[in-house]
Amino acid sequence: MKTKYSKAIITVLFIGFIVFWIVWTEYKSHSIKNNFALTIGKVTGITKQTYKNKSKSIIYTYEVNGIRYTGENGLSSCNEMTSEELRMLLVNKLFLVAYEKGDVENSSIIISQDEAEIYNCKLTDEQIQVDSIISCK
Repeated sequence: MKTKYSKAIITVLFIGFIVFWIVWTEYKSHSIKNNFALTIGKVTGITKQTYKNKSKSIIYTYEVNGIRYTGENGLSSCNEMTSEELRMLLVNKLFLVAYEKGDVENSSIIISQDEAEIYNCKLTDEQIQVDSIISCK
């Protein structure tokens, strides 16, 4: 009987944690879109795809008030580009970074037209080409 209740409690806690994580992520995403500033960021790396994690992320740095920050955004491409192909395309390139004014570490690098529209900014011609390669537009 005790084991049955323990399993129920663990299940409820696990589901509660997942719900909390989803709500927190949405809150952070929403808060940056309502109170942001822009700066220039530099792509410093692409995470490797592993057998457990098929997704890749962009790692970037940006500076606000003389302090350097590092950010990471998930990356999806319409074609299955390897991490190495994405590195050759993106690393050491400059892009705008939107960051939350009240929480400077909450940031998002802007590499697509869709993201640029969210933050009411424009991509350069070179950045539009990068977006077209990644999004197959």
